[in-house]
Amino acid sequence: MKPTSENNRLAELAGYRVLGTHTLPRAAWIDDYYEVLEPRATTLASHQDAAVRALAQETLKEIEVFETAGDSYGYVLYLLQRS
Repeated sequence: MKPTSENNRLAELAGYRVLGTHTLPRAAWIDDYYEVLEPRATTLASHQDAAVRALAQETLKEIEVFETAGDSYGYVLYLLQRS
């Protein structure tokens, strides 16, 4: 994870022009995504297939990190154009 400014610089070095960025509000992830995903991932954490269990556990860890990180990180959409 890097600051948006660093990701912009890296995109430009890779041959892209950054047309814009949009930081998604925390509520969008909690209310519209994680509150739906967490119960399902909890159920799948005991699935008989090890790959399904691993994915569910990774998902639950991501949710835990997001909930405890405060404003130290978030999700950003980047609109890029190939130069």
